[in-house]
Amino acid sequence: MAVSEAEQARQQTIQTIAERYQPLFKYLKSKKCLRQKSGDFTFDISFTGSKYGELRVFVSVETSIAPPDANCIFISPIVNLTRKYKKIDSYHVITTSERERVIEEICRYIDEFVLPFFARFENIEVLSQEVSKQGFLPHRKNWDRFSLTTKRFLELYPPSPSS
Repeated sequence: MAVSEAEQARQQTIQTIAERYQPLFKYLKSKKCLRQKSGDFTFDISFTGSKYGELRVFVSVETSIAPPDANCIFISPIVNLTRKYKKIDSYHVITTSERERVIEEICRYIDEFVLPFFARFENIEVLSQEVSKQGFLPHRKNWDRFSLTTKRFLELYPPSPSS
């Protein structure tokens, strides 16, 4: 089966981004995601798209202490980790110039927002306190504070009682 021009552009974009983050992340080509495991947590940067050459990027965190069907404790489009309030969270990568711009933007988001977000899981007690008060993304004003995944996180990692 022939791969469309849009799919080729998307694959090339994902491959270029993946190469920048190896060996920090393992690139799972079949799942179109970058994955990193640390302790109880699996951190993913996933890529999806449409037949029109659009690329969407999601960030998710799973925990090994939950059942496999309920192990996701955070999922969001990458743009939600930033302080930008875009209504559109997809990128057009069909042209070379736009693809290069998108690669740089996504890599900047990974460096400035995703990696620090994942680093917050290194101190689970502090993170649990923060999430119970403001959700994972306090700059989004309760965007995820009452979501199912946030509730699941707080059930699995309850905050310590305040002193």
